[in-house]
Amino acid sequence: MLVTFNITDRVSMISGVIIIVVMGFLISINYSTLDNNFANNINQIYAQTIDRQDMEQQGPYKVTIPKGAANPEVDITNLSPRQWYVPKQVSISQGDAVIWINNDTEAHTVTSGTGAGIESLLTNKQGKPNGIFDSGLFDPGESWTHNFTDAGRYTYFCTIHPWMDGIVTVALGQGKSQQQNQIEIPIYPVNASGSRIDKFPVYKFTNDNKYEIGMSWDPGVIVVGEPVSFLINSFDWPINKKSHLVPYDFVITRNGTDIDRTSDLIEVGADAQTVAFDKPGPITIKIKNIGNTPASAEFSTIIYENSSGQERSGVSSAANTGIISEQSNVSKFISPLTLVYVTYAIIAGIPAAVAAIVILYRKGKI
Repeated sequence: MLVTFNITDRVSMISGVIIIVVMGFLISINYSTLDNNFANNINQIYAQTIDRQDMEQQGPYKVTIPKGAANPEVDITNLSPRQWYVPKQVSISQGDAVIWINNDTEAHTVTSGTGAGIESLLTNKQGKPNGIFDSGLFDPGESWTHNFTDAGRYTYFCTIHPWMDGIVTVALGQGKSQQQNQIEIPIYPVNASGSRIDKFPVYKFTNDNKYEIGMSWDPGVIVVGEPVSFLINSFDWPINKKSHLVPYDFVITRNGTDIDRTSDLIEVGADAQTVAFDKPGPITIKIKNIGNTPASAEFSTIIYENSSGQERSGVSSAANTGIISEQSNVSKFISPLTLVYVTYAIIAGIPAAVAAIVILYRKGKI
């Protein structure tokens, strides 16, 4: 028997195939997101919480580049910091060496300077080398070692994957005089009193108990002249639902005086603000006027002097505020809400277009 199909049947079949493909694509994305979130939870174990006595070993201090560092597939709605060099922060003494071992499936570099941050995944922004050391590319299974002869704080990144960054803090060796009585920089985040913060983000309820606010910053130790990303999470309480399209004010104060203020929106439970400081000392970070109400929460930390002298050059500071003006504005990610809307529009648009073709055909328009 000869089976024939008219144009309507063919269009319907094509529409059905497209819908099935799209549904399969969405399911794969969902599983990928679950895997990424699990990886994020694992990677949120901070190297800053490792005590020096836990790191004592013979020979160079080891830092590994984990598998997947070159292809992070970051869920941009989860802004918690991850580690691309493990541990991200290492504290050693003058004259000690650090060895970086590449456990990834792609080549990497260890290059001194300032990385481009997690937003470089979306903006293609590059890091800025400062010429102190550079491993060049080394392949999977290979390693590179550098001996640190001068005390200071050294930031580094991968020139191929600029979201990857790390820090080596080198303390003065025994018998060497410490110039100007400099305060020792810790390898872990602290509050304004200098007490260690063991868990990031730090969660607090607002003064009216309507919101639970999480706050963290990356890098975990803030020094003069280097940009820091303040990562904000917000949940409506007591339903524990991610806040969405909620306005708020981001305020930084020093000695009771506001030195930076930005108004913004929390979308899908998260937002980020990027700032650099040109003065050391304790600061308070305030999330205020949440949802256009008096709701607020406060957090604190200390800005340390940059002992390595690696402050960013070519930037001006706002008049006597302690904020570097070029960095006082928000370094924004692409809005997660915008990406959701675009995805929905594409998904809905394909079957809608097919349906329109069917209707026009039946009406004899095509």
